[in-house]
Amino acid sequence: GLLGSSSTVFDLIHPKYQLIVKLMFYVGFWVCLVGGFFVLKFAASRHSKLAEFYSIMRVYFTKKSILFYAFVTSLIVQLLGIFTQFFIFKGLGVNLNVLYSLLVFPIITLASFFIPSLNGLGVQDLLYERLFIGVTLAITASLLYHFFRLLVSLIGGILYAFEKN
Repeated sequence: GLLGSSSTVFDLIHPKYQLIVKLMFYVGFWVCLVGGFFVLKFAASRHSKLAEFYSIMRVYFTKKSILFYAFVTSLIVQLLGIFTQFFIFKGLGVNLNVLYSLLVFPIITLASFFIPSLNGLGVQDLLYERLFIGVTLAITASLLYHFFRLLVSLIGGILYAFEKN
């Protein structure tokens, strides 16, 4: 594993095939994303709410500069979240591979959205523990990450409150 006695999901796969499986996850994500738009187009012809959503999405596709700006902004925010988690683990003495972090942390974040919990607490801890570290470090890292997110939100809220129109 990455930490000696700890094992990862990818350690269950023969080392010769690990890179291929990781690439399949990455490519699979993009195939699902693009395929989702085609499914949305098909489903929009059958449901009025989906048709309304699809027509709104089509407006954004015609305004490439807005779409590009939104994509770049989203990418930066997601990378900041990933690297925040990465450096929290570094600070706790956990040595993670950057590429592994770029793959695993978004999956953990995505799982936190779909599994019912209070802001991902519990889900995030469990997935941290299952993927690469012990329970104590998982809970510590998760609480630190949530604290940093809260701090950034508070700063943003204060700036927003004092913003002049």
